[in-house]
Amino acid sequence: MESIATFFSIERDPYYKRGEEKGLAKGKSVFVKYLLRTTDFSITRIASLAEVTEDFVLEIKRSLH
Repeated sequence: MESIATFFSIERDPYYKRGEEKGLAKGKSVFVKYLLRTTDFSITRIASLAEVTEDFVLEIKRSLH
């Protein structure tokens, strides 16, 4: 019996990609929350470190308060 991988490429599966993107966004969100809580870095610095937009950092900051 052949492996399913012979017929199916997980890297090209749209559901796999969507899940991967959600996982990366979740990780960035956790990282931004950590930086906001534990440092006095500016919004710009945090956005740069997390490789996200400043708007994303501000949205996370608003959700913490």
